Amino acid sequence: MADPNLPSTLKNFVSITLLTKQKVQETLDCVKDEVDLLKAINDEEFSSTFFKVYESQHMNYIHEAEQRLKEIHALPGPIFTVGLSMGGATALALAATHPNEIAKTAVFAPLFKITNQTNRRFSTLMGPLGAREAGWYPDMPFSLKCFVAVDVFGRFVREPQHLDSLAKMPTMIVQTEIDDSADHNVGVQIVEEIRRRGGKGGPPHFSTLYTAAERVPHTMIHPMEVSQGTINQNWQSCYQEVFRFLTQGDVHVEHLHSKDQDPALPQVAPCPASYYYEV
Repeated sequence: MADPNLPSTLKNFVSITLLTKQKVQETLDCVKDEVDLLKAINDEEFSSTFFKVYESQHMNYIHEAEQRLKEIHALPGPIFTVGLSMGGATALALAATHPNEIAKTAVFAPLFKITNQTNRRFSTLMGPLGAREAGWYPDMPFSLKCFVAVDVFGRFVREPQHLDSLAKMPTMIVQTEIDDSADHNVGVQIVEEIRRRGGKGGPPHFSTLYTAAERVPHTMIHPMEVSQGTINQNWQSCYQEVFRFLTQGDVHVEHLHSKDQDPALPQVAPCPASYYYEV
């Protein structure tokens, strides 16, 4: 952060293809004397060791959500939080920190931790320098600095008192094995922990994991979004089950893995053919 040259040099550094992860690892191997930097990059607990080197605005995620919560506070009826990816982590965090205001939460591919340790270290090193990578759209590069904040925020969501709060309300968590952004293993651990804390007499907690063979990408609830060379063919059943969960408090998990809609639920209209990108 204190270097006068690197930030300006990389200010317009949009593509990370020229600086490969292997090259970054080779660079790290050469800076053994930079103990603070190496310790910070490898600090999985995000302790004072991490914050000695890095700044993070990760709490902005929930601060922004809390502002939206205040805006709808006077509306009648129960309040639900629903979100995808970073929105999923934020939806869980808002429910966990405001359990008296949130009735249920449904999340998809919640982003608590970047998938794969190499990606995490690469983002931690390059993100603060302004590096960005190509996103789902060519004209919308994604800041790697956001990924650093994601990991820190994910640690916040997984704190024991927050898991205790989530265990006391109905939850729905849907993930996919081929996720290239969110580490679904962390999500599975959270589901198991919530269920354990809730006990047999607690509220229902529904979850499922799309298998790799089902080819459901990280952007699973967006029928138009091509990611990882595929789209979610099950998105209509997914929408229906969210409706069932929020209105009836139940989820037919097996239906999430079907491309057919349930005739007993409101039908989800298909997207116009022109909306689909070519896979």
